Amino acid sequence: MDTYCHATLNYASLIGASPTEVAILNGRQASGLGWEENGFELVEHATALDAFDDLDADSPHYDEIGQLARELTGCDATLYYPALVRSPETAARSADLAPIEFVHSEYT
Repeated sequence: MDTYCHATLNYASLIGASPTEVAILNGRQASGLGWEENGFELVEHATALDAFDDLDADSPHYDEIGQLARELTGCDATLYYPALVRSPETAARSADLAPIEFVHSEYT
């Protein structure tokens, strides 16, 4: 896989931030990435959603992604948590919704 770009990412630790230069690879050039082996998978998916910054409880996005998850996994049902939209605007309403400044993972 070719390097897409280089970036300095902030990794958090008990002693503070640790800026680290990393190569960003283009996952679209990889082959054989599957969610069962790698924990993620890049798939083509068209959406009816116009904007990803306004995901309310009635958004069609949740049903679309639930259907895609059922197709990929063979499961019978899916549950979702409402999306967290992080931006300067949402941070002004609640500090918990401020943009994340450190490398992290979110799993449910």
